[in-house]
Amino acid sequence: MTWPVLGYLDLLLIRVCAGRAALVIHDPEPLVRAVGLDTGSARVASICANDVVLLVHSAEARNAVEQRGFTDRVQLVAHPIEPSSKAAKGTSRIVVSVLGQWKRDRDLRLMETIATVAPGDWELRVVGRGWPKIDGWHIDNRFVSEREFDERLVESSVVLIPYTRFYQSGVAIRALEKRVPVVGPRQSALARIFGKDSNLLAGDDYEDWILAIRYAISMPQEELDTICRRYNKHTTDSWLSVVGMPHG
Repeated sequence: MTWPVLGYLDLLLIRVCAGRAALVIHDPEPLVRAVGLDTGSARVASICANDVVLLVHSAEARNAVEQRGFTDRVQLVAHPIEPSSKAAKGTSRIVVSVLGQWKRDRDLRLMETIATVAPGDWELRVVGRGWPKIDGWHIDNRFVSEREFDERLVESSVVLIPYTRFYQSGVAIRALEKRVPVVGPRQSALARIFGKDSNLLAGDDYEDWILAIRYAISMPQEELDTICRRYNKHTTDSWLSVVGMPHG
């Protein structure tokens, strides 16, 4: 198993160097410019490396990969989560954060609207490189180290995933590892983590997002712990089923 440095073309390298193996496809339709995820690369790989299994982290990603011609060899496994992380310390402020680099599928209109209706004691901030100016949000437009990323994460009262399209969210997983609540779209891979009826998920209306953010800020720690334990079990079960190991 590997990360697709060259996208679908990595299947050819795996076929030559490893024989039987599997490849984790993070974003089948890249959210940023990427090598080897174009239609031509996918077509060549589907023909020349048809015995390499592809692993994806959401039903949306599976559908996208299958549409590229990779049928009957795509398996869905949950995004791994570290089960032993401690709860975040947090701060006395209410900090609503968006973390990670700018991508074209970020919902800027939603973020602008949230800023116009958010209470005055909410500190709205973005940490990541490439972001444009967004009225009402403090933009820290730069690359941050892993250590600083974690610091910004645990300072957050809630982390938003304001995408119009995404296949999974490593930021959401890292937030949960630190026991920081996450709010994101109801029709997304997050429903697999939280449950489709979770109050942490929001519809298209900005009012849904405000309600979900309020809920996240005040949700009991025990509820977040339960979500993490349930998802960790689901993750373990899904990966064990892929590698064929017995589990109880």
